[in-house]
Amino acid sequence: MTFDLLTTTEAAQSLGVKPSTVYAYVSRGLLSPIRRPGERASQFLAHEVESLRRGNPRPTTQGLVIDSAISLVEDGRYWYRGHDAVELASTGSFEDVADILWNEQVPGGWDRDEGAVLTATLAWAGLPPNATMLQRIQAIVLSLAATDPLVSTISAGAVVSTGRGALATVAHSLGGAASTPDSGVHEGRIRPNRTPESQEVDVVPSIATALAGGLGNYDAAPAVDQALGLLADHGLAPSTMAVRVAAGFGASIYQSILAGLATLSGSLHGGASGATERLFRTALETSPARALEETLRVGTVPGIGQPLYPGGDPRYPAIVTNLRERVGDSRIIGVLDEFERTCSDRGWGHPNVDMGLGALAAAYGFAPGAGEVIFAVGRMAGWIAHATEAITAERIRPRARYVGPEPVAHSGI
Repeated sequence: MTFDLLTTTEAAQSLGVKPSTVYAYVSRGLLSPIRRPGERASQFLAHEVESLRRGNPRPTTQGLVIDSAISLVEDGRYWYRGHDAVELASTGSFEDVADILWNEQVPGGWDRDEGAVLTATLAWAGLPPNATMLQRIQAIVLSLAATDPLVSTISAGAVVSTGRGALATVAHSLGGAASTPDSGVHEGRIRPNRTPESQEVDVVPSIATALAGGLGNYDAAPAVDQALGLLADHGLAPSTMAVRVAAGFGASIYQSILAGLATLSGSLHGGASGATERLFRTALETSPARALEETLRVGTVPGIGQPLYPGGDPRYPAIVTNLRERVGDSRIIGVLDEFERTCSDRGWGHPNVDMGLGALAAAYGFAPGAGEVIFAVGRMAGWIAHATEAITAERIRPRARYVGPEPVAHSGI
């Protein structure tokens, strides 16, 4: 059986909308994008487009539309509870963004639980020396779940309070994780990079210190702060759906976050920035042209295109503009300029947030996997918000559409 397919432009013309609105329909589950092997552009089933045009959208293979008041992606922009997300992340702190996502009328404190930080640090310190930073985060969250006597308490208030504490503990524990495996941590001598005088969580320096892999790179804090805010939520991304499913069926916020982390670790989701980090490292070691050549030899250039933003991912210019202001004399700016010119000249598309994270990691000399960790910790704020919705919303339970062989009647023996 064959189906007529429409390009994005053709679908937009049929529906009488802009191409960006077509992708908004995709994010809402009203249209099913189809991408053929080796092609970047999506196409759409003509009969689905026609059904939508008539006001009777056909259930798609995504088949799921969920009401949410947390974030909106539309017309090339995105918002957190009605606030422009790029502006909010660029002018406020990550903590401000989190409080807005959690709908906190009176922002709570970000107190540090020293016992939890020590337990969490011991948890990741017991991992093999080659464990990734994301695996350290998973170990931290699992240790919190195992040691919290109130882990089974499930209410919107408890989810936010517990989630806030988990975020704080991850930040402080990763701050101590900046030391290399042979620096004493694995010998039982925990040497956190935080000063004991302050009891308030300083999320960004903790993250930046961990990723810098040294005594601490406080110069990176403002750039990391903005990136965390930009990545705090983005509609019903796959990892967010995993969190909502887990929370909706009674999992604790810790276990729900672990579901999100597992999904985010995929190379097509949060792990995508790892490829752009390698691209920038190669460019700095050789040249931008050589880096692109080597990348194209084995595949496509990473960090290009975002279906929801045909005109360009707004998170990328926000990160890069900030970098140009803060590290304008860095070699990484020249590499960025070359990458952008090549993408434009060859019609590859617009750089996305993963390219921005790769540039950020390269600019500050972060350890490999830094972009994925910034993505994960930033998105934890959104996951907590979605968990509060999921515990009172209708449970997500898709039904399978069987496409296997016809059942055969039992013939007996």
